[in-house]
Amino acid sequence: MSELRHLLYGGTFDLLLITETWLHDGISTGLLDPEGKYHVLRKDRTHSRGGGVCVFVSRNLHVAQVVLSDTYSELELICFDLLCGKTKLRFFCDLQATK
Repeated sequence: MSELRHLLYGGTFDLLLITETWLHDGISTGLLDPEGKYHVLRKDRTHSRGGGVCVFVSRNLHVAQVVLSDTYSELELICFDLLCGKTKLRFFCDLQATK
């Protein structure tokens, strides 16, 4: 957590995408960003330890999470749009599992 806080508050990131977060429902979003400077989007791995993806977007930016079809519910995947005036930029944060 200390390294995450150093990244979030020690740098000048507007957008930070992280894979292999190892987050779970026992770790609250408030614990990740206690200063409330970011929109936090996350998809934790639910069936085993490890994995997961998380996105931090500065509250100075407009973001909209894209709801994906249930077809993709087992994937560790976050999709969101960054809204810049009339322009919309779509981002994906995905953890590709290898076997």
